Amino acid sequence: MVGSVIHRVAVIGAGMAGLVCARQLADAGRRVVVFDKSGDIGGRLATRRRDGLWWNHGAPAVHVRSREFLALLESLERRGSATAIPGEAVARFVGRPDMRELLRPLVEDLDCRFGCPVALLAPGSDGWRVALHQDEAAEPAFDAVVVAIPAPQAAALLAASGLPLPDGMEAVRMSPCWTLLTAHGDRQPGLRQLGQSEAIERSTVTDLGPDGPTTCVLHAPAAWSASRLEQDADAVALALYAVLSAVCPADLPAPDYLAAHRWRYARASAPLGQDCVWLPDLGIGLAGDWCPGGDAEGACLSGRALARRILQA
Repeated sequence: MVGSVIHRVAVIGAGMAGLVCARQLADAGRRVVVFDKSGDIGGRLATRRRDGLWWNHGAPAVHVRSREFLALLESLERRGSATAIPGEAVARFVGRPDMRELLRPLVEDLDCRFGCPVALLAPGSDGWRVALHQDEAAEPAFDAVVVAIPAPQAAALLAASGLPLPDGMEAVRMSPCWTLLTAHGDRQPGLRQLGQSEAIERSTVTDLGPDGPTTCVLHAPAAWSASRLEQDADAVALALYAVLSAVCPADLPAPDYLAAHRWRYARASAPLGQDCVWLPDLGIGLAGDWCPGGDAEGACLSGRALARRILQA
């Protein structure tokens, strides 16, 4: 790839890092195709919807510490997909109407392919081919590939493609998180006054109307989640609801909805320690919060840093 001009870029992953990188490349005139194994954008800025109810069961909000990230969120706020939470010591934003929609303006006019799990990257004389699990190849070849998925998944993709890991990547660690999703048909004030528990890292309660229903998302800490990582989701849901009931100051009725979701790679507990990875000889870049650390803001800054590297190439 040394000395070649990068026109077409495949971006694997439609979370914060991938979409920020894709948007910056597309705005600079590059032809970008985004692939994601799920059915929509967001990654860990995720929302589940059922029968008119919704839960932000990934990140309930994004924290802002840098001017660059603040500028992006303010631009998204002007476009109606984000809103700042008032009265916060550290600026926080949420998506409108939910966290998944926060990134929606970034995909306008982008070519996004959902339900497309990428199996391997195959080199050719004309560039990289992106092979899907259906043994299909994306048309045509790409001059560069951005891998913007959690570090263990990125490492597995590189290994399947016969590519070496970048220096330091084998030391990256990501911790899990089990989340509990509940719904009650009417308001439950006690859910906003929970006591302390080693099984609760944070909880978010949303009233979806003046008289209910109320949805609640509970995030379990990394250590609690890791010790139950391979347990059945229904069993974890019951265990977490028992904890929720025990620390709630009011009696909780049986929920109208109860489920648990496992984030196997929720956050970088041991990040790479650099903003992104760009391998110019291969034309492959890696980005995500696991590069610099810092959750959604780290993912944003990583995606932007990688886009700059590609444009400079």
